[in-house]
Amino acid sequence: MSRWMYLLFLCAAVGAIEHGNDEFLEVKIEQGPVRGQLDLGGELWTFLNIPYATAPTGRNQFKAPLPPPTWTETYEAIDRGVISVNGFLCLGTEDIPGNAGLKDQVALLKWVQKNIAAFGGNPNDVTIAGYSAGSISVDLLTISKSAEGLFHKVIPESGSVLSTFASQSNPLQNAKGYAKTLNFTNVDDIYQLEEFYKTLSYETWMGQAFDFDDPYFFIPCVERETDDGAFLTESPINILKSEEYRNMKKSIREIWHNFVKTGEPVTEGSSLTSWPPVGADTLPYMSLGRTVELHSSAMTEDRTRFWENIYQKYYQEPMSPPKPHLRSHTDL
Repeated sequence: MSRWMYLLFLCAAVGAIEHGNDEFLEVKIEQGPVRGQLDLGGELWTFLNIPYATAPTGRNQFKAPLPPPTWTETYEAIDRGVISVNGFLCLGTEDIPGNAGLKDQVALLKWVQKNIAAFGGNPNDVTIAGYSAGSISVDLLTISKSAEGLFHKVIPESGSVLSTFASQSNPLQNAKGYAKTLNFTNVDDIYQLEEFYKTLSYETWMGQAFDFDDPYFFIPCVERETDDGAFLTESPINILKSEEYRNMKKSIREIWHNFVKTGEPVTEGSSLTSWPPVGADTLPYMSLGRTVELHSSAMTEDRTRFWENIYQKYYQEPMSPPKPHLRSHTDL
């Protein structure tokens, strides 16, 4: 699995040093110096494929990412040809706990916290955004304790943690089923199944295309409780129902109530963090218009009941893999 990133920054970079001509720019980060290039439009400096972590390889390929590499020579951050592969295999074993791809994203956000200031960015004002599957990733990051404090605003578009393809209902069963399609039959021995996947070649992985109609499609999972930086150990819907998130919804409701009544989302004396009003020299703000109206109809009620019945009948709450049995000499 490759762990790389595409960075696009405004040309105003802190401490940047121009090299020879106006087409290249060198910036010093914790890992060492990196050199980016002015884009064809001549307006933005681009820094491509800076490694934000080190990919575990071989038999460790499904584990969480390792710390990023360092260098002394200038890193040429101009290569567009790097491909990132992350398959979400989840066996619940020590070596294949699950969600390696999401742990990559956490590693990237940690990298941003440490290095974004060198490019003129603000580590205290990080926004993450995503569309479709990317939106699900963004939404999952908002409920994962491993990502707490790494970003401050989110823009999820057309995807949420409650989407049907946001998490596997039975990751171990999916792993067994996919192994069978590759002619592996000893799927009930968890350690033999783990060994099969550890030795599976990249070409074999990619030889059989994944799509959303495939019941063995690997997507995020609820991991078994471990001490090794799990990303998600509880069903998303249960997290959203928790006291912590009920309090968050209460705060949002209070903000909107204040805004509608007074034009200020956080009023004086509120326990919420101060939210100063928007000034004339800032970005546009939301306007509720002259009137706020709420409409309802029998059709809306019928439609809601229709989808609720489907949800209750077909939704399967995701579960984590069981704890593997103790390894015996025959498993070695």
